[in-house]
Amino acid sequence: MPYIYTAFISIFFSLFCHAEQSLVILQTTDIHSAIFDEDSKDSASWLRMSSKIKDLRQGYGAENTLLIDCGDTIQGSLSASISRGEDAITILNHLNYDAWVPGNHELDFGSHRFLELCKQTQIPVLSANFEFIPKDAFEFQAFRSYQRAGKKIIVIGMQASFLHYWSTGSQFSNCRVWSAKSELMKIMPTILEQDADLIILALHQGLAFRDDRKVNEVLEIAKLFPEIHLILGGHTHREFPAELISNGVLYTQAGAHAKSLAKINIEFPKNSPPVIQPELIGINQNTALDPVALRLVQKTHRELTTQLTYPITHLESDLKAAKVGVNCRISHLIGHAILKASSADIAIHGRLSSSSLKKGPVGERELFGIIPYENDLFTAQVSVEELKLVMNEQMNFQKSYSFNAPVNFSYNHLEQSITLKPELRNKEKLTLCINSRVAASGGKRFPVLKNIISQPSAQLKELPIKTRDAVRQQLQRGVPNFEATLIF
Repeated sequence: MPYIYTAFISIFFSLFCHAEQSLVILQTTDIHSAIFDEDSKDSASWLRMSSKIKDLRQGYGAENTLLIDCGDTIQGSLSASISRGEDAITILNHLNYDAWVPGNHELDFGSHRFLELCKQTQIPVLSANFEFIPKDAFEFQAFRSYQRAGKKIIVIGMQASFLHYWSTGSQFSNCRVWSAKSELMKIMPTILEQDADLIILALHQGLAFRDDRKVNEVLEIAKLFPEIHLILGGHTHREFPAELISNGVLYTQAGAHAKSLAKINIEFPKNSPPVIQPELIGINQNTALDPVALRLVQKTHRELTTQLTYPITHLESDLKAAKVGVNCRISHLIGHAILKASSADIAIHGRLSSSSLKKGPVGERELFGIIPYENDLFTAQVSVEELKLVMNEQMNFQKSYSFNAPVNFSYNHLEQSITLKPELRNKEKLTLCINSRVAASGGKRFPVLKNIISQPSAQLKELPIKTRDAVRQQLQRGVPNFEATLIF
């Protein structure tokens, strides 16, 4: 309904009012470095989106367009793991984005690597609620003013405010983040003094009408700041062509993995508010590749092609992703892989995607399919009583993808009891292995675990190995024997 409403208003004004030169906003978000066709299962890629962006800019004129990316840009594909995010910066620079707003997965290769990549950017990086420590390591801009279509446009950038619930250790070692809403309260008076024709908030947060964890601030922001004309969102991977959310504030989100590009036409009728008409443009195999961009990243493409040629191992049977803790062979594989790599007593882990491994050759593409994040490994010292608290909290998520099953021990939820192997039963403290996302509280899902491992007695330790490397080593050794029932 909101989309039809704005479309009707646009037609009305174009017929009965004199509109000045229109502005076109192009938004990308959550591309996750799906640069090549080989990076995507959806017949889409950033190289194809790049050609569409160039065509639109040429058609409307660079002086009438703004190109904005809303984050989760450098990580999320096999090719990104090869260049450690550098190719995404190359494409951002090549397309000369008007603004880049980083997201939570920009920290997956570590905050030091993120700083290195920020310094390679040749475009404005907007993030009012995030900074490196020391602050002058890289200068993020809170907002930026643009002259387009004869109008003054202000774009505000905001990071995901919940980063410390997602990243920890070396991923979050020299930076800090705070609430987008609280920062807007500070800077909006300055922005309003500039008397802009259009105010855009571009942020790496999504529109969530039900958000029990309160990690997305979009609805609150729209209620508090009706002066904002347009919010460009991300993070949730959802497509929102146009959603009128509060106080006349319009929300648009372009989806994920280079499958769609948001194109927002804005007209400025005299003596009237801006008229905003968004749409999403699909990207697929019929969209031409950008040959210039391809040449810029061809070194990585050659290495990607090589990696796809040689298998890591051959499986004698399928390893299926299913209910974690009961019949999920993928989570069982990952759990035992990190247990072996960490030399821990016990571990907890779930599955990180819905992908399975099929019988036959397994290569880097298949491995990335089950481990699509750059998760680090941590160990912590916990007592049996603390482990019970951890597992009791985990059981709140047993039916969701966030659940982490026990490895090398079992848990009886009805009795809230732990069963250990004989060699572990007399230990006062057990060495527990978890991945970095879980250690950071799993996106604010595991506050009990976070509190326990944050105590000095837990001796939380980051290990020099990532989850994907641990699973690769395990696959090369062989698939561990499957234990059918881990929780009851």
